[in-house]
Amino acid sequence: MSNKKQDDPMAIAFYAIIGLYIIYQLVKALVGIDPLFGEYGWPVFGAFVAGLILYFRNKLFG
Repeated sequence: MSNKKQDDPMAIAFYAIIGLYIIYQLVKALVGIDPLFGEYGWPVFGAFVAGLILYFRNKLFG
């Protein structure tokens, strides 16, 4: 029997946020970010990606 610990949704969200921040810094360094998107777009995009990860990893909604 497997002794694998089940993934914690908060840990998944935490790592998703860290990953998005790293991607944000890379994109900002490479191409420059519109200030309006930097202020409003990244939190919405981050919430969307975290929601997708939680949905597919844990089947929260179905």
